[in-house]
Amino acid sequence: VIGADEPNMRTRQHLALFRATFSEYPAGSVPADPEPRPVELFGPPPTKEELSLSHRLIDEKGYLVVDGRRFFPIGIYGFWKTPRNGESFERGIKELKDAGFNTVQVYRTKRTDQFTELLDALDRNDMKIFMSPAEKSFFTVDDIRANIMAEKGRKCLLSWYLADDTSQHNTPVSLRTLHLESHRLDPFHVTSQADGVGPEHTSKYAPFL
Repeated sequence: VIGADEPNMRTRQHLALFRATFSEYPAGSVPADPEPRPVELFGPPPTKEELSLSHRLIDEKGYLVVDGRRFFPIGIYGFWKTPRNGESFERGIKELKDAGFNTVQVYRTKRTDQFTELLDALDRNDMKIFMSPAEKSFFTVDDIRANIMAEKGRKCLLSWYLADDTSQHNTPVSLRTLHLESHRLDPFHVTSQADGVGPEHTSKYAPFL
C-alpha cells in the first residue's frame, strides 16, 4: 500500500508517477507544490468565461441565490424512507422541516419509481436536494447528460452533486470536466461535492480548490 491515507494504491492497481521525489520535511512544514502542475491532472488555468459561470447563482458575499433571494442550505445526508418516518417521504420531509432543515441529500440515485416519488414529495413541500446527476457512485460526463436534461427543471433541485469523498475518487481535472459539462447543460444550478479536508497543512483537497 502506498500512502498513509486515501486514495491508496493496492495490489494489481496501476500507478503513474510524475517527477517523483522523496524527501524528509521538518516537523510542521509542508513541501512546495511542484511547478508547473501537470495539465493532465489539474487542467489548464480557468478562463474568464469559466470563472463567470456562477453569475447570478452566487452573490458577491458567497451566498447561494435561489429565485432571486439568498438561500443558506441546512441539509441532512442519506435521507430516505425508514421505519422511523413510517416509510413515508412526506412524513420524513415534514419532520425534517419542523427540525429546521431545508435541504436533503440521498445516496440512492437509481432513477426508480421511488426516486421519482421522492422528487415529487420534495417539490410539493418546498424542500431542496443536492442531487447526483448519475445512477452510480463514480461517473463520467457520458453518465450525466440524460438525467440533467430530464431533471434540471425540478423545483426541488438546489445543486448537482458531482462527487462524494472527492479526493479519494476524483482528480481535479475530472471533477472540473463534470462541473463544466453540468453548467453547459444547466447554467441555472450550481454544482457541489463533499470531502473531508484532512489535518491542517496536509489536506489532499487543496488541489481541487
